[in-house]
Amino acid sequence: MHNSVMEWGKQKIEELNLSDKNTLEVGSLNVNGTLRDFFTGDYHGIDIREGEGVDEVKDGSKLRYRGKYDVIVCTEMLEHAEDWKGAINGLKKALKIGGYLLLTARSEGFGKHDYPGDYWRYSVKDMKIIFCDMEAEIIADPQHAGVFVCAKKKSTELRDLSLLEVNPI
Repeated sequence: MHNSVMEWGKQKIEELNLSDKNTLEVGSLNVNGTLRDFFTGDYHGIDIREGEGVDEVKDGSKLRYRGKYDVIVCTEMLEHAEDWKGAINGLKKALKIGGYLLLTARSEGFGKHDYPGDYWRYSVKDMKIIFCDMEAEIIADPQHAGVFVCAKKKSTELRDLSLLEVNPI
């Protein structure tokens, strides 16, 4: 995890008083850092492979939770999700109304980094469209080609992403 992601995540967790909330992390395998350390409440991590930080092996595009979590963390995973639309829809549905999503992803200009694949790049503009159904603060990563999203769920109405395209790698 890039230092910029860690700093931004820690700041949002503190600013929004999220540390003791019921939290799901999608893409939770701790490869090089995790936001999990900043949480004290119930925390459940899923990833496509076993390892440190993974409580359940599950594909993020196959989430079937409905309004279960106060906070969802998804850092540096979305560019690796072949079915990014399924992953986004699952993340949004799993949040309670009033819940927060902390998401980071890589943008054009960031090098390819496979596992199991590296499929997509997202711009600030893409994320504004993807999260137009939520109250969202979306900024470019100040250190690396990437984007940070802090989004609050306002209702159960979700944007249809079926026709939306993002930059493939």
